[in-house]
This record gives sequence, structure tokens and C-alpha cells, in this order.
Amino acid sequence: YSIDLVIPMDIWVKFMGIYLSEGSCTHTGRGHVVTIHQKKEDICEAIEIMLDTWGIDYTKRIRKSDNKKTYNITDMRLFYYLEPLGICYNKYVPLEIKSLNSNYLKIFLFGICNAKQKTTTNQLIVVLNTNYLFYSKTIYY
Repeated sequence: YSIDLVIPMDIWVKFMGIYLSEGSCTHTGRGHVVTIHQKKEDICEAIEIMLDTWGIDYTKRIRKSDNKKTYNITDMRLFYYLEPLGICYNKYVPLEIKSLNSNYLKIFLFGICNAKQKTTTNQLIVVLNTNYLFYSKTIYY
């Protein structure tokens, strides 16, 4: 790609929250794919509005057995930014997000918390202070 990927900040932080909660990266024969999985219908609607507003190309697949939706974005630039952030249950929040003002952090945390498929007290922790923001589906002591 010779053109930079331009993303409005409010969309980017919401996307990052949703991605860190329910996203993954895969390198296939079809390219570098960023995927978001979601079953909650209201969150699916919000994801589609977010992606359409952003203007990035994506495909949506619906699994017939449980109506779970998968959003695939094939973009090498996005893939190479997100892939180093970790996999599955252990992803970290990049410094660029942690250092944003509180309004953007609220949007980010809203994305994480609302995209969760299942949340119980021992599955989700978000620690926020001036030096540290970490998201994990497991609690570390």
C-alpha cells in the first residue's frame, strides 16, 4: 500500500476496544485478514455503522447455527499494526491508546466492555491509572 490508512480517532479507539475484546489476525492465502466476531445484534449494528463510517472495505459472514457474525477486513497495514498486540486472551493496549485523553479512553473502554460475548468477574479486568492500562480476559494477581 502506498497510501496511509486514515482513521478518525473516535472510530479508531472504538475499533481498538472491539478488536482487543473480540478480534484476531490471520495470514492466509487470501491475504492479511483482521477479523471481529460478534453475536450481540446491537453490537453488530454498531460495528457495521463504525466500519461504514470509517469507509474501510469489509465482508460479513453469518454462521447459520447461532447467527454469529464475522467481520473480515483484508488490509496489510492494519494487520501489521494489530498482530503484534497479542493473541486470543492475552492482548495488550498500545501506548498510543493509553496516552489519549479521558474522552477517548471512555470510548475505548465502552468498545471493550460492550463487545464481550460473556463477562464474569473472573474473566474481565481492565486496570486504569496514569501509567498502566492492560486488558485481559483472565485476572493476574
